[in-house]
Amino acid sequence: MAYKDALTKKIYNLISGKWGVPEFEKEYYRYFLEQVPEGSLTLPQSTFYGLVQEKLDWTAENPNEQEKKDGWFNYPEYIEWLKINTQLFQENEEGWYENYIRMFKN
Repeated sequence: MAYKDALTKKIYNLISGKWGVPEFEKEYYRYFLEQVPEGSLTLPQSTFYGLVQEKLDWTAENPNEQEKKDGWFNYPEYIEWLKINTQLFQENEEGWYENYIRMFKN
């Protein structure tokens, strides 16, 4: 549970405005990849927190036109995506996960 709490706290530091995206990336990215042991999160948790990290790979302060066409987020878009998905995930982890994997079944 401590890993989930630490990851969630880092997310709230970004969406509350305490941190900007560069600081969040620095604090979250390596922590998730290097500190969270495999198997310490449930499948829905691992999927959600992993997606938060993966979306950072597709986020830039000012993505160019090609990057935008390829699906990149700018910082405000990433924060908005994170706010929405964090709320949905916090309300119902299993429901969020089912909706996420349903995208790949269609």
